[in-house]
Amino acid sequence: MSEQKLSIDAESYSIDITSNAFSGATQSSSLCTAKELYRLRRVRTRKLGSEAYIFGDPAWDIMLILFIAYKTGDKVSKSSAALAGETAETTGYRILKELDRIGLVKNEKDVFDRRRILVSLTRRACVMMEACLQTPEGYGPTAGSKIE
Repeated sequence: MSEQKLSIDAESYSIDITSNAFSGATQSSSLCTAKELYRLRRVRTRKLGSEAYIFGDPAWDIMLILFIAYKTGDKVSKSSAALAGETAETTGYRILKELDRIGLVKNEKDVFDRRRILVSLTRRACVMMEACLQTPEGYGPTAGSKIE
């Protein structure tokens, strides 16, 4: 697995999910679905402008980014995860604290920089996200599905 880090542009709160760790042939359907959901949510945010906040679900955005990191072997700092929900950083930290309290995320010190905290999904959260992102019951296209 790669030791790449998902990078977040703090100015626009956008996450670069285009690293070479996301090569098409090796992606599972749940990883592809998570990436596409996160991308579509960012497009929606850009198009709705200042009214986008009303449609936000920052906890889900944070879970998507942590799931993508889990599936690709990337590391996510606590500050980057807090920004992933496209809310105020303090709101992101409150969400992470609640996700930790209910056992969906865990924190650990970065072995290369002990000042930095890395955040990741717990095993329970990985199973939950995998189940949510599987098709046909979850998100994403299914073979033979019709849009009416």
